[in-house]
Amino acid sequence: MKKQEVLIRRLLIHTDRPFQGDGADLRRAVTARFKDIGILHNHNSEGFDYRSPRVRYLVLNGVPQIASFGPGVVVLEYLYRETFTLQVSDDLYEVTGVELYDDLVQIGVSDELIAYMSQTPWLALNQKNHGVFNNFDGQRERRQFLERILVGNYLSLGKTLGIFFEKRVEVFLDEWTQVVVENKGISMRGFIVSFRSNMLLPFGLGLGKWTAKGYGLMDKLVD
Repeated sequence: MKKQEVLIRRLLIHTDRPFQGDGADLRRAVTARFKDIGILHNHNSEGFDYRSPRVRYLVLNGVPQIASFGPGVVVLEYLYRETFTLQVSDDLYEVTGVELYDDLVQIGVSDELIAYMSQTPWLALNQKNHGVFNNFDGQRERRQFLERILVGNYLSLGKTLGIFFEKRVEVFLDEWTQVVVENKGISMRGFIVSFRSNMLLPFGLGLGKWTAKGYGLMDKLVD
């Protein structure tokens, strides 16, 4: 099957000390500093954009970074040229440097299975399917349910990117652990997962809910 390529632009932000917050904190800090740039907080000229966010905020090993695709790539070039600080509650982080990277990555369905693992909790459940998940008695049913949700998340990402998959997406969930995620006083059930799939997932985009805040980030496992 022919793979399709997508441009993923990433802005790495170096601060005067390790960033102690998460993707949600980074998102609040950046959108507070650049209030008028709607795409940074998933708004367009008509109001809130209910499509998958084009800008994603991540914090990995204390280093903030912003990943974008589609119309989101232009705004990162603008941020790259700006001078700014990051304010998180009472903590002020001085930005000491930025790096801008462009990755032309493949997305689609591979002929081989690829191993992935969560880098941040995957928020798979919404209000409707949360109860469905709880009603399953056995682990086998829960596993299959999560596999279906993971496939659906990937298909939604493809739709956002304007990509149609001609081949069936397969997911085999190997391990999963439940965790509690807290954000703005809201508690949600998340999962740390490892799985095998024939999907090509670009690093930095994430799957599931709250992807703009850095949740659902998956990375390939290296042999």
